[in-house]
Amino acid sequence: NKKERTHNPEAEDLYLRGRFLMRRNWTEYLFEASQLLERAYVQAGDDSRISGAYALSLARTFGNPGVGPETAEKARQVADKTLEADPRQPEARVAIATLHLQHHEVDAAVRHFRQALAVAPNNIEALDWLGRIMAEVGRHQEGIKYLRQAYALDSNNLAPRYQIARIYSILGNSSGMANELGSLPSHPGDMALWTLLQARDALWRKDAASAERLMKLIEITPELPETARFAMNQLLGVALGTNSRAIERDVFDRMLPVDASRTQRRAAFNAQIRAETAGA
Repeated sequence: NKKERTHNPEAEDLYLRGRFLMRRNWTEYLFEASQLLERAYVQAGDDSRISGAYALSLARTFGNPGVGPETAEKARQVADKTLEADPRQPEARVAIATLHLQHHEVDAAVRHFRQALAVAPNNIEALDWLGRIMAEVGRHQEGIKYLRQAYALDSNNLAPRYQIARIYSILGNSSGMANELGSLPSHPGDMALWTLLQARDALWRKDAASAERLMKLIEITPELPETARFAMNQLLGVALGTNSRAIERDVFDRMLPVDASRTQRRAAFNAQIRAETAGA
């Protein structure tokens, strides 16, 4: 019965570690999370929490470097198998929603996110993504409501709070953004999002002083992932007037690709960064 929890302590440990990393919301840690969850799945695939989380991790990594459509297909297969045994398993439903979102099939994604919340009103991933989507379509207060729910359920998961900060930044509320961001977090995955949001805000506001402060912080924070460091240096270079037009196009193509090697959603994000840095 997939509703029963595993009694395998190693599988349980792998599951908890993988879920923690999956919520750090940066590419390098998603891969590590998926590897941990795959090991848990091999040992205890009859636990629906583990199979659902594994399906979600595959859906989240799909479209990243070296991850092709076979990963999406595997995510779908694991999610479908999980839901067949346990129709109320929310992470499996969120995995399907995530696959739709990766292809910019937003209506279908929202439908599956809402189905997940219908059976699990406290599902953090569904609340987080619905909050982001509502904000993207201009329903800011509704988005903030979902994101605050997600953060209240797990205050160690900083991504929903950082997404609220992003909304405030878009609305021009710098003090609101700063209050939500708080101080520099300890995990590199959280650091990446924390600094990237501020780098984009400094660029949008043409705030050279903030850009200079962030540039110095990046220099003394070696834990930041390489992709985050590259994107932020380009954004801050624009704000400081030292930007990246001299950087060769092939560097942008390697670090921030916009071709068919990425899903539509990831390519669109990379294109935003490239356009903001005037690098492509």
